[in-house]
Amino acid sequence: MTVHQMPVEWSHLRMNAKMRWNKLTDSDLDQIEGNAETLVRRLQERYGYPRQLVLLELGNFLSTQK
Repeated sequence: MTVHQMPVEWSHLRMNAKMRWNKLTDSDLDQIEGNAETLVRRLQERYGYPRQLVLLELGNFLSTQK
């Protein structure tokens, strides 16, 4: 599975992403709207992580979602 494949509905992912990355605001999540690339950029902005770390974390996160 790649980061660009959102395996579940965004509303479910949104709730879990908010719990996982609490620096994401509701406004951030509204703007992301299930777009993986926007989520990657937002995580980079909020946490200061390099892209590769964000992709790794996001890949791990997505692999746990059903």
